[in-house]
Amino acid sequence: MDFDPTLEEGFSAYQVTVSSVKGELVFGREGETQGYYIVPEEEAYLDYEFIGTSLQGVPYTKKNRVEVAPSTLYDFSFSYQETEYSGGGAELVVTVNSTPLSEETDTVTLQQRPTFHGIFEEGMPYYLGLNEGEEIEVWIAAVTSLSSVMIECDRFSEWSLPIALDLLKLKQSERTDLEEKGLSYYLKSDFVTGTSNMRITFSESLVYHMTSEEGQILISFSATDANGRNRTEELILEVKDMNVATIETDPVEVWATSATLRGIVIYEPQERVYFRYQKAGDVTNWSEIDATVSGTDVYAVVTGLEKNTTYEYQLMEGEKPSTLYTFVTEGEELPNAGFESWQKPGNPWLIYGEGESMFWDSGNHGSASVGSLGGNIAIPGEDYVHSGQYSAKLVSGAFGIQGIFMKFAAGNLFSGAYFATEGTSGGIIGFGRPFTSRPVKLQGYVKYIPQTVDYTEVSMIAKGDLDQGNIFIALGDWEDESTTYSGTTYTWPVIIRTTQNKLFDPTGPDVIAYGEKSFESATEGEGLIPFEIELDYDSYNANRKPTSIIVVATSSKYGDYFSGATGSTMRLDDLELVYE
Repeated sequence: MDFDPTLEEGFSAYQVTVSSVKGELVFGREGETQGYYIVPEEEAYLDYEFIGTSLQGVPYTKKNRVEVAPSTLYDFSFSYQETEYSGGGAELVVTVNSTPLSEETDTVTLQQRPTFHGIFEEGMPYYLGLNEGEEIEVWIAAVTSLSSVMIECDRFSEWSLPIALDLLKLKQSERTDLEEKGLSYYLKSDFVTGTSNMRITFSESLVYHMTSEEGQILISFSATDANGRNRTEELILEVKDMNVATIETDPVEVWATSATLRGIVIYEPQERVYFRYQKAGDVTNWSEIDATVSGTDVYAVVTGLEKNTTYEYQLMEGEKPSTLYTFVTEGEELPNAGFESWQKPGNPWLIYGEGESMFWDSGNHGSASVGSLGGNIAIPGEDYVHSGQYSAKLVSGAFGIQGIFMKFAAGNLFSGAYFATEGTSGGIIGFGRPFTSRPVKLQGYVKYIPQTVDYTEVSMIAKGDLDQGNIFIALGDWEDESTTYSGTTYTWPVIIRTTQNKLFDPTGPDVIAYGEKSFESATEGEGLIPFEIELDYDSYNANRKPTSIIVVATSSKYGDYFSGATGSTMRLDDLELVYE
């Protein structure tokens, strides 16, 4: 059962009841997300009922029946989306994911905020040539009547206009005066549907006056409907005495050693069009690259850049430079990647020094506190190192009270935080640390010595098998999720709860890149050996910037399932992210 965050845009409260002839379960924003049903062969179906209250206090109910098959998982997903403004409503989208996938859409009469249409492009300017006039139109649509339409611009006084005005509160004489100066509007209301549409026009002659000098003009629009719902948009007009103009780089197109520079054609260029760029702060140490012009788009890909460096660039036409912009190349590294910083103020061992920020954590918090046989499963190792004094030594073991209960725990470390021990052995863990770069691989040094499996609760590995180690890395743009245990709510990019088998999903929609390496036998040689893990971007949507990085290393691959071998040991040292 999945409730998409978009439901908050349409409903103040909601719940779903799923029932068979043998019983029902109620699912809400918090609580259990999975249920089990007994379904007789002659009545093989599940009924679901969505009950919600819109933001305007209007009740809404949606019912339907799904034919089901035995021993099958059905994943119900509920989301909300606004329709095009002319539709005057929104949609509750119900997706039932099984084999095959089926989807149904039910139109719900809900009030949405007013919407703007025209030359708006979030964060991007609309370019105008110097001393050039063209008519500009802005459209506003609302599913009910408009009560206020505010326009504000600090520079309006330069063209004999009020700096701030509400178009719907103008006297007729004021409206006539504005029209004479080139600012007018037309309002149309549909008394059958209750919808409203407004067209605001800046005349060609007014725009001609506005483009009398180079610069930026910021115009703010704010529309409020009869239900008090409001939306604000900002129109950025950029006046340039050039045929081309620079556009700010998209962060997605800036990597560690390369970047795509972009510009726009305002009028047909008359001279050579190219970009020049240099490290920020350099004194005229420009490099040049010819630009490709395709319609109104201008771009060039620069390579050979230095990571973690700020560059400045601008589009040129002949010797005339346009606006100067900057970008910063990627190249973040992992803190304490040589595992030299540790502390043990009591028990357990912590993988960061006193006064330092924590990046790595481990299951020590759980294993060290379990019964009389508790102990640390991640400690500083001095016997095998690649450089420095320490490596990370991960040792699997069984912990508890001898003769009463024993539970297996894999030696591990991860980028994130250990929150709580659930029950006697389960872990509530947060995976991920802030990170916005895109490396191509993770490399480091490892020594792995597996033992024979003596604890297993899953079919993937049996007693008597040789244990396996594992390291994986993931980049993603996960939105924080929350879980509650013993009255405390924990929030993190990815939440792991081992007792509920809520584990990391490398195929999830928020994953941008992923790579892993398993160790199915002991590593060769006497010391640590190099390893590398390539990150796979091609299998995911790589056209996104990550917000978090997850790196996990364990001496027992199936430790999340409390399965592995006592004494399996992994040493890890000198991790490094590689960029291209």
